[in-house]
Amino acid sequence: MATYDTVASHYETRWARYLADTLERVVRVIDGPPQMRVIDLSCGTGLLLEHVVRRFPLAHCLGIDVSSGMLRQAVAKRLPPHVQFIQALADTLPVRSGGFDLVVSTSAFHHFREPARVIQECRRTLKPSGQLVILDWCREAWHCRLIDRWLRLVNRAHV
Repeated sequence: MATYDTVASHYETRWARYLADTLERVVRVIDGPPQMRVIDLSCGTGLLLEHVVRRFPLAHCLGIDVSSGMLRQAVAKRLPPHVQFIQALADTLPVRSGGFDLVVSTSAFHHFREPARVIQECRRTLKPSGQLVILDWCREAWHCRLIDRWLRLVNRAHV
């Protein structure tokens, strides 16, 4: 994901307001045991996991992203040792089945060519009582449809 490798160093600054709004919404709906196991799918710079660990200090978190540049930014945050990051594709997660309480993905599903396959993979990783939280763009608003069309023209990663 060369595009995100390129913007990784200034991603949080460029999208600061959007990220703050997005993460606030997601963190409000997250619920689980104090030591819950969490996957942040397409974790980017690890910003969401920073918030998760603040709210759930004992949570075991795994950030997964395809972009090495974004992962370098995430690792540089020096989060607690129970927060780890790995590079992997969303449709083939290198984790055991049924081991996680929560899978969360923010602002990423519009990049997945086969979103149903990614959801199946998320389901595989979740415990029977697990929670999947997805927050992404919608196409209901006219300006989102316009941005969607523009991004499809200028950004190969946007599907």
